[in-house]
Amino acid sequence: MKISPKKYAIALYDVANKADKIEQGLIAEKFFKLLLKKNSFSLLPLVIEELEKYADQQRGQVRAELFTAHQASRTLVNELRKFLADRLQEKIILQEHVDKDLLGGFALKWNDFLLDVSVKAELSRLNRQLNS
Repeated sequence: MKISPKKYAIALYDVANKADKIEQGLIAEKFFKLLLKKNSFSLLPLVIEELEKYADQQRGQVRAELFTAHQASRTLVNELRKFLADRLQEKIILQEHVDKDLLGGFALKWNDFLLDVSVKAELSRLNRQLNS
C-alpha cells in the first residue's frame, strides 16, 4: 500500500514536533532512508509541501501569496492581510511577488482559492465574452 505525501507529512510532523533539535535531525535522516527504501524519494517535494501546510494548520496560520504588477504599497498589503485574517480567523503569512505580466491590479492566492482582480485577468474575461 502506498502512503500519501500528506500521511507522511502528518506522521513526520507529529514525531519531530515532540523531539529536540538533535533528535529532529536523526528523525529527518531516518525519514529520508525510509523514502529511499520504499522507492518513494520522488515524493519528497510533495511531502515538504504537505508538511508546511500541516504545520501552518497546527500553528493557526495560513500562507497566502500576493501577486502584483509593481511593488505593492504597505496599505494594500496590510488591508489584504486584515481581509484574510478577518475571514479565516487565523494569522496570515503573506508572501509578495511582482509579476509584470499582470499589468495592474493584483491576484491573491491562499489554500485552494484565488482572488484575481488583475488587469490581465479582466482582459482575458472580456476576450472570452466577446468571442462567445
